[in-house]
Amino acid sequence: MSATSIESPVRSAVRRSTGAVAVESKVIFVSFAVEDEQREASFRAQSFRTRDPFVFVDLAVKRPDDRTWVRRARHRIEGCDAVIALVSRHTPASEGQAWELHRAREAGKPILSVWADSEHQPPLAVPQPAEWGSPEIAAFIDAIECCKPEWGARLLL
Repeated sequence: MSATSIESPVRSAVRRSTGAVAVESKVIFVSFAVEDEQREASFRAQSFRTRDPFVFVDLAVKRPDDRTWVRRARHRIEGCDAVIALVSRHTPASEGQAWELHRAREAGKPILSVWADSEHQPPLAVPQPAEWGSPEIAAFIDAIECCKPEWGARLLL
């Protein structure tokens, strides 16, 4: 008998594009305003000391009026284990980011907000975001329940 893995389409796509994602890796969707693309790249480059492996995914083009973008964003958000929202002065006006976070809440995904720009912090109607580089980010990643049973289960065939 051989063990076969069933995984989400998002995990499969990430594995194909990077070749480096194990089924057991946590998949975290990063939501950000398109104007914060450079900050998002810096966020990904940080070293987070976590117990479990993880990978970040996103959808860089933020066009909630584009049906293809909406379909792809919904697919990625539903296939992730959690969401990290990078919050900046651009966040209140970002329709794409608002749509992503609304969809993540509908899907019941855990969400952590992180300040992307500590100098320009807009007033928000959400809990206070974590500071950039905070140990709270690693703690959030460690607390994520990884690999939904139907995605990461091992079946004997």
